[in-house]
Amino acid sequence: MRTERKYIASLSDGARLAQRAELFALRDPHCGHGPYSVETVYFDTPDRTMLDDKLNGEYDHIKIRARRYDRKSRWFIESKIRRNRTEHKVRYEMRGELDLMTSDSVEAMRVWWAGLRWVKRVDWVAQVRIDFDRLAFVIPGSPSIRLNFDTDLVASFGDERREILSRRVVVEVKAADRWPPFLERELEALGTGAVSFSKYAAAMDSRREWE
Repeated sequence: MRTERKYIASLSDGARLAQRAELFALRDPHCGHGPYSVETVYFDTPDRTMLDDKLNGEYDHIKIRARRYDRKSRWFIESKIRRNRTEHKVRYEMRGELDLMTSDSVEAMRVWWAGLRWVKRVDWVAQVRIDFDRLAFVIPGSPSIRLNFDTDLVASFGDERREILSRRVVVEVKAADRWPPFLERELEALGTGAVSFSKYAAAMDSRREWE
């Protein structure tokens, strides 16, 4: 099972770790000219059951989103499903240019996902769009170990836009097996421990602040 940790750091501390990463890791090919943009639309049931599962600490839960990288690729439908302490990640490439905040795109996804019998919740609505910039690294010899630095997170609810985690960076570290000791030391230098953080949950929390 893949292990994932997240850290929230200041921009300066995140920049220092990214500089260090240049010494022991390789940049993701998409980061040849710097960070690339990521656009994500999160889906949930009308009463936000998936969000509640996450906030209530339910280990078995589902995350469904549409994502596009660097504004040049097609949109992908991505899902992370945790069941019986195992994480399944599924990706499906969308065809055509669909407005992901409309019912047409949701119906297109519903047809495909209905074939996955263990996904019971298919009554989705688009909840929020989140855009951010990502600088990514991969450790040589360990393609399963990845470091992401996400900055400039902006949540959009229709015409309403709000910045999330102003002047901070989300550092994500993903590995399929053991963590190298040197990586543990680098992360400790951030001066902050790993946290439970969800971009979707943070965006919805910011919306409650408006209401």
